[in-house]
Amino acid sequence: MAEAAALAVTGWLVTPLISKLVLKGLSMFKIGMKGKLENLQTITVPQMKQVIEKAEMLGKEDDKQLMTVWLRELQDAAYEADNVLDEYDYELLERQAKGKFKQAVTSPPLSFLSNASIRSKLKDSLEKLDKIASRVHTFINMLGGSSNASSLADETTFVTGSVATEPRIFGRDTKRDHILDLLINNHVVASESDHEIRDVLVLPIVGVGGVGKTTLAQDIYNNPKIIAHFPTRMWIHTPQNFDEIIITRRMVELVHPDACHTTDNFGTLQQSLLEGLQKKKRFLLVLDDVWYDEKQSEFVNSERWRKLLAPLRHGVQGSMVLITSRTNLVAKTLGRYAMQPITLEGLNEDDCLSLFNSYAFEAAAAACGQQIRPDKNIDHHLMEIGREIARKIVSKLSGLPLAAKVLGGVLRNNHDVEEWNRVLRTDIWDDITRVLVLSYKRLPPLLRQCVAHHGLYPKGFSFSGDYLVRAWIAEGFIYAHEHDEQESGKRMEEIGSNCLNELVFRSFLQRKHDGRFLLHDLMHDVADSVSRHECIRIQKGEKKKAIPPTTKHLCIHMEDLDEYKENICRLRNLRTLFLFCNPKSKFTLDQSVLHNILNKSKRLRTLDLAGLRIDKLPDSIGDLKYLRFLDLSESTVNTLPKSFHRLYHLMYLDLSKCKFDSLPKDLSELVNLRHLEADGNTLSMIPNLGRLTALQELKEFYVKKEKGHEAGQLKNLANIRGTLRVVNLENISSTSEANEANLHDKTHLKQVWLEWDEINTTSSNSDSAEMVLDGFQPPPHITFLGVKWYVGSRAPIWMQPNNLLCGSSLRTLILEDCMILQSLPPLGQLFPHLRELRLKCCYLIRYLPYLPPNLITLELFYPVLLALLTEEELKISTDGPQLELEQVLLEKSQLFKMDSVTKSLEENPNRIVNAEEIMRLLKIDNLPVHNPSETIHSYIINRVSFLKFLGLQEKLQTPLDAGNVQQLPSSLQHLELFGISVDSTTLSECLSKLHSLSSLKLDSCMCIISLPSREVLINLRQLQKVSISLCLMLISLGGLAALAYLEMLTISECPNLMTVVPSDDHHQSSGGALLPESLIDLTIIDCGFLDTYMGRCLMGLTGLSVLRLHTCQHMTSLPTAGELMHLTSLQCLQIEECELLESVGGLHVLLSSLRDLFVLKCPRLFTDLKSAADVANDIPADVDALSPPHGLSFFFRLSVDNLSLLPVLLSRKGLESLTSLGFFRSSQNTDFTREQEEWFQHLPSLHTLMFYMCERLPSLPSNLTSLTRLKHLDILDCPQVSSLPALPMSLKYLNMKRCHPELEQRCREGGPGWDLIKHIPHIYFI
Repeated sequence: MAEAAALAVTGWLVTPLISKLVLKGLSMFKIGMKGKLENLQTITVPQMKQVIEKAEMLGKEDDKQLMTVWLRELQDAAYEADNVLDEYDYELLERQAKGKFKQAVTSPPLSFLSNASIRSKLKDSLEKLDKIASRVHTFINMLGGSSNASSLADETTFVTGSVATEPRIFGRDTKRDHILDLLINNHVVASESDHEIRDVLVLPIVGVGGVGKTTLAQDIYNNPKIIAHFPTRMWIHTPQNFDEIIITRRMVELVHPDACHTTDNFGTLQQSLLEGLQKKKRFLLVLDDVWYDEKQSEFVNSERWRKLLAPLRHGVQGSMVLITSRTNLVAKTLGRYAMQPITLEGLNEDDCLSLFNSYAFEAAAAACGQQIRPDKNIDHHLMEIGREIARKIVSKLSGLPLAAKVLGGVLRNNHDVEEWNRVLRTDIWDDITRVLVLSYKRLPPLLRQCVAHHGLYPKGFSFSGDYLVRAWIAEGFIYAHEHDEQESGKRMEEIGSNCLNELVFRSFLQRKHDGRFLLHDLMHDVADSVSRHECIRIQKGEKKKAIPPTTKHLCIHMEDLDEYKENICRLRNLRTLFLFCNPKSKFTLDQSVLHNILNKSKRLRTLDLAGLRIDKLPDSIGDLKYLRFLDLSESTVNTLPKSFHRLYHLMYLDLSKCKFDSLPKDLSELVNLRHLEADGNTLSMIPNLGRLTALQELKEFYVKKEKGHEAGQLKNLANIRGTLRVVNLENISSTSEANEANLHDKTHLKQVWLEWDEINTTSSNSDSAEMVLDGFQPPPHITFLGVKWYVGSRAPIWMQPNNLLCGSSLRTLILEDCMILQSLPPLGQLFPHLRELRLKCCYLIRYLPYLPPNLITLELFYPVLLALLTEEELKISTDGPQLELEQVLLEKSQLFKMDSVTKSLEENPNRIVNAEEIMRLLKIDNLPVHNPSETIHSYIINRVSFLKFLGLQEKLQTPLDAGNVQQLPSSLQHLELFGISVDSTTLSECLSKLHSLSSLKLDSCMCIISLPSREVLINLRQLQKVSISLCLMLISLGGLAALAYLEMLTISECPNLMTVVPSDDHHQSSGGALLPESLIDLTIIDCGFLDTYMGRCLMGLTGLSVLRLHTCQHMTSLPTAGELMHLTSLQCLQIEECELLESVGGLHVLLSSLRDLFVLKCPRLFTDLKSAADVANDIPADVDALSPPHGLSFFFRLSVDNLSLLPVLLSRKGLESLTSLGFFRSSQNTDFTREQEEWFQHLPSLHTLMFYMCERLPSLPSNLTSLTRLKHLDILDCPQVSSLPALPMSLKYLNMKRCHPELEQRCREGGPGWDLIKHIPHIYFI
């Protein structure tokens, strides 16, 4: 089948190209050729498609060979015509670039062209194409008038039944249990007589062919729970070509097994099914191997399913339908009937290996009386062939059960090592591919092209969606004239994005967690098989192979380019050159090699040189007339040749992460450019960007007082979309100049940043800045707006109540460093759909207006003059004298009774930041606060009252805000307060209404003395993350323990926390738990906790997984074993810079569960220790007080900055069982002493050793050869280490990163240090 598909794929790829050529030719030829082209389009091309679909039906090899030759000729002729048309377009683009007309004329008559040779070549090439295409009749006769139906209908397929074909299923227990739960418990079960009409729900199981969907469905169908719950069960294997009559008849046969049903009347069959279901009890219907009808629209598919499922609605409530399919499109067409699809991925490697073994060693297992559970009985067979070979074979299968079964069957009881190695070297297996090619053949032609093109790329490579879409467009798979895009309203990129999603829906492409896309390995084998004559890959270290002359797309490792350059230069129709390299490699490509190749490869459409190390690009790149796609990202190219501007066809140019010294002045002649990826510095070097009218993406534009860099350059860029950042607006002096940018009319933009330069933040520029911002009115449908370094005192006119010009689609608003902005507009009225508001360093804002009712995120970063108001304060309406209003506020202030607290803080010897320092920080902004008693208590009261007074004055002057009675909307989920003057009482009241809050951050809030009470916090049931930093007056945690769902808590630089306990804080002084039991991650940094409170902080935290203790200045000992033993979930413990810490307390009780232990910068822990030998001898073998109760975890990793910590943290037995050690962030600046090196003699089990961020360490220990079990050695960020000692023969992996430059030179093959490491299989210089 793969051969047949390879034969047909040429036709599948060429027919869309012919259709494109014909359409363009028809728009150009008015007489003569027009009739021939019309016949070619309406008669010949449909006949060709029919013949190509049936290509594999040709029985004789000679006939197949004849068709192969014809298709090659046809393809060559089509490409030749395409090249001529490209020459024609190139001349048009060149004229546009040279200013001979303003806009491209997409298809003028041929007489428009000055080059007569192009006219002649175009006519000749189209006539040649027509002549070759007309030979299609030869193959119509060969096929002998066979049915017009697609050969897909005749494809050999496996018919499935409900009887399980596998005695045991591997690795699907979790999925099976989940599906059982959905089927059985998804409905509230009604009585069996309840026949109320309702939708029957459909649960789809989706995955690639061979992933085990049917096997899992059979297991579920025969599960005792299913049999008990569904008295009626039906299993139907659906026909590949969707036929509702056949499927309905099969359902009727199962419902009425004794009746004979021969009618084809759909209505009669449905009525019979309906009547049967009404007599039955709750049912489960399984529809196995359901396909999506690619020949019909989504609407038609949806309607057919709706009609098919209609009778099932009359079944008993709780009835269910389970379907299996290779494509998510089936679930999509089911609409409201479909539940969330269950996506079946490949098995993990261990389960796949078990399945493989069960087939490969079936006879051996049977001999042992084990059916197919040979795991414990086949070790002797596995020893014969080697476990490694078996695992390597399985690692190539991507977890596909079908592949494991097929290959296991092929190797069944075959213990010949060479045979297993042969299979290991095989790239594709016909039985597996046959199943997957069927999915490929059913794709629409455009998607077939996209998948086949993936055969170019190495397996395992992932790409961004934008990259793939742009590559498809560059190759001509997706094609449209400019006017076609305008008429249809759909850009080529949108069509490509749809293709991407379709391939994901159809389980060809996988979307990774990082958003990139990957072709499944075995689907990659399919792509390889159908494109092998056109797509060639040459990977580093691969045995030299021939490059066939039919090659159109070549992927080659950069270091092999020189070796293959002559072969490449002979390729007449090379359209893609993809150079890949190891990003860590320092190999530099010779410019002459690339010049020779480009000079001979002038038909290239795609050139990928990402990561290329080369001094400069050759001038010959400017001769690539057909080039659409050029990727230079992360290359070392620092200048572009003068010929670069001649790439008039170029659509996609990626210069990201390049550092250019200069750029040609005429890059604006690239008039076909649609996407330009580059950093801000590069973009700022390109003048006259306004000429690039086809540009769809321009992330940054830098305004300069230079010709070609004016704001008006943006005027004609009507097609830009996505994000635009306009920078250096200080270089504009008037509203009219800003209006030239025509920003408001760029309706495709979604995100806009408007930014001045930081040095332009003086108030003298205020009027100018206000006029400029007035002129930069954003388009009405943006969702994001950011304004930075704006020095105006007012909001722009388009953000005023009577000028709602910004639109209501805004979701995010960021005002950053607008330091003299004095007031905000009525945001709630302007932007009712706003979800995120961030105000950063807007120092003069005094009042927070009515906020949008559905706001999700609010960040207030150092609003110096802003104080939050309580609901009661917002109701104050007096407009009397200042003192009267201030008195009202003072009377309503209910702060802590501060006298005793202040006195305790003054006298407390444990204080870290004293009262005088706090007072100095509070007064740093020089506010005119009246404070007669000169205490912190009175100052905080008067400061907050003064700022509230300013805020209320502002409110009373804002008529639209008169009804604002709640400062923070109850919809808030994320609240971040930095440097705001909010007191404890106001914070409590504001938080009490935020029942949806999930994260809270308080930073530098100097007026907070206590967190809210238990009565307030107990209602915040959504709050999962809290961070508190630099709250210097924070003394009490309040009712924090009441946050029953809090998972992550960080308390940083709150130096007086827990050093003073207010007398009225009953909970804190009662000895109970201080933190919620729900915590998973706890970080305490530079806080005033005493030892007595540390144990209470950890009380009851049985779910705690990560604990970090940094700079705990009062802590002298870790909690006792009794206080730590309940931390049974703890996996990571970090203790750092605790200078007074002298004892590890009960640490040993944690070592059984810990995965990571970091102890750094704790000097008192190892004072006056003996040498390693003395310590080891002093500890009797049977005395092991520091040992964990159940031994160290195998995965336990210890990181220290001083080897003398080892006996403090671990006992003798612990040291002997330690497997992973990190020497981390050490300040050591001398070689290891003999005493230090002795410690390595007591680590016999060590298999991983890491030296990390030891910036002053000059060398490694000299005795590492004593570590006879060491497998991994990492030397990372140790810039002084220039050589290596002798290393153990057991070492398998050596990683070196950012070390002394000499180290890599010495360790390269042939270097003076090579002999020390040449025995190591895996060596990496990162």
